[in-house]
Amino acid sequence: MSRKKVLVVEDEPDIADLVVNVLTRMNAYEISRVRRADQALAHLDNESVDIIVLDLSLPDMTGTQLYQKIVNRLPDLENAFIFMSGYETDQALDDILEQTGNVFIAKPFRLGEFRALVERF
Repeated sequence: MSRKKVLVVEDEPDIADLVVNVLTRMNAYEISRVRRADQALAHLDNESVDIIVLDLSLPDMTGTQLYQKIVNRLPDLENAFIFMSGYETDQALDDILEQTGNVFIAKPFRLGEFRALVERF
């Protein structure tokens, strides 16, 4: 069975480390990580992914803006997102979640809860 490719887009090193460590321990994923939206777009220009773990607050644009850019370029990824944030969701994200079946997890989150969300993909 091939390992699913996960792109983690998170600017907070501690959170990114936690997510990568959880995914690594699950032993079913090939993981890449970036800190900025422009890095995520560049990565996706060169690599395919199956799941994107996306922070909603990035230094160079919002997570929902990045989602729209990714989906415009790669429509097959429309339903491949786990959004995460330490803040409440907004209407733009609520609409995306309702229309696509993507999921949101609030930071701080329980590791088991995060694992369960990843396993849904």
